[in-house]
Amino acid sequence: MFCLCRTERDAPKHAGISYLLLSMKQPGITVRPLRQMTGAADFNEVFFTDARTPLDWIVGKRGEGWIVSRTTLKHERNMIGDAANTVMMFNGLVALAKARDARRPAGDRGSAIRQRLAQLEGYVRSHQYSGYRQLTKAAKAQDPGRIGLMNKLVSTNLGQEMAKIALDLVGDEGLLEAGVRTIGAPRDNSQWIGQFMWSLGSAVAGGTANIQRNVIGERGLGLPRDAAAQRS
Repeated sequence: MFCLCRTERDAPKHAGISYLLLSMKQPGITVRPLRQMTGAADFNEVFFTDARTPLDWIVGKRGEGWIVSRTTLKHERNMIGDAANTVMMFNGLVALAKARDARRPAGDRGSAIRQRLAQLEGYVRSHQYSGYRQLTKAAKAQDPGRIGLMNKLVSTNLGQEMAKIALDLVGDEGLLEAGVRTIGAPRDNSQWIGQFMWSLGSAVAGGTANIQRNVIGERGLGLPRDAAAQRS
């Protein structure tokens, strides 16, 4: 794992933080899973008791770990905001809607669901082709510009909307499911319930949605920094 540690006590704010790598197999590290309401444990709390790391396991320069961490965070946000995952999830949602539509009696609210799906697909395809554009720019060693700052926020917003539609499709049957998270598009009620719960956390992972908006506004549009951030 990696750890951001303050190594220069007198340095202000983000200065004086170092980016360290640590072996999880060494003595002095205790990992306790954090059990969630679904029964799964996607996160842990980690305790350090006299744990050590080699001197040459520092990434970047001592005291400049915040700069390294921003690069790590950038890659994490791009992974979360990958359009391929969004498209795969949408295709799974369409499959769920078709299966439910076959079971729905005539005159039910199927047309409203289809309208929501059609509107959602417009955003999904925009995100997909934006990803193609960014890939082309990267292949030519060109900066994609501010659009690259928007991937994570767009993807998590779409993921939440898809999860809401899936929850409406599953309906009361979802009350019987514990909610299991899966890799890839969910295939059954339990996995869709798990996806709905996970979609709420995705808006926090890699920086909250509000932080993403600040990043887009400040770095992408050149707006002044948030007043609260300037006071800290």
